[in-house]
Amino acid sequence: MEINVAQGNVTVSQQSGSNIVIEGLASGSKEYIDGLQLKSEKQGTTAVYTAGYEKTNVTGQRYRGRTDIRVMVPEGISVTVNNDAGEVNVTGIREDVNVSIKMGTIRVADIRGNLDASASAGTIEVESAEITDHVKLSNSLGEVKFDGTLGKTNAFSTSAGTVDISVPADTCVSIHASVAAGEINSTLPVSEMSVDEPRASASGQLGTGTPTGSLTIDVSVGEINISSR
Repeated sequence: MEINVAQGNVTVSQQSGSNIVIEGLASGSKEYIDGLQLKSEKQGTTAVYTAGYEKTNVTGQRYRGRTDIRVMVPEGISVTVNNDAGEVNVTGIREDVNVSIKMGTIRVADIRGNLDASASAGTIEVESAEITDHVKLSNSLGEVKFDGTLGKTNAFSTSAGTVDISVPADTCVSIHASVAAGEINSTLPVSEMSVDEPRASASGQLGTGTPTGSLTIDVSVGEINISSR
């Protein structure tokens, strides 16, 4: 399932049964509210829902109204959400999740599957995630926070901000982490740490035991914080 929103908040959660339930609330100035709409179509095996204006004939019209969407999906449905401005909240999904936002906040909680999330400016927050194979969280301007179990391939990045990662105490992965201007902190053992101010890097192995995957973290300006729980 794919959801596209020009401006507004999107909430996605899992429910029992076999139906997809969508609720929407449109709001905006009176002269533009009638132009807001929610369209649905099928592209191959994917149901695509788009909220906003059908066409943009006036400069800025795309953002003169907003549509808040609440979606409930059955188990086994993967979710893709694209939002220009607002918030995206995804909870309880047991399939792959893909979220992108230009400006705003992404919150993902209690998921099991693969996860891809990107933001141009804002915050990415992930809690209680069980990654089955891969996770990629990237932010151009803002924080990236991840709390969960890593998969085989794990990548986190921000151009300006902090990357905070909290993982189980028995986590063991190969690591390549670098900060162009900032610092790296880890409560888990790292085989190689290097500081050449303002640069910092970590490589080799994170944790003890046999690595079960790889962890890549890139920060231009900011911090990398790795903790265990």
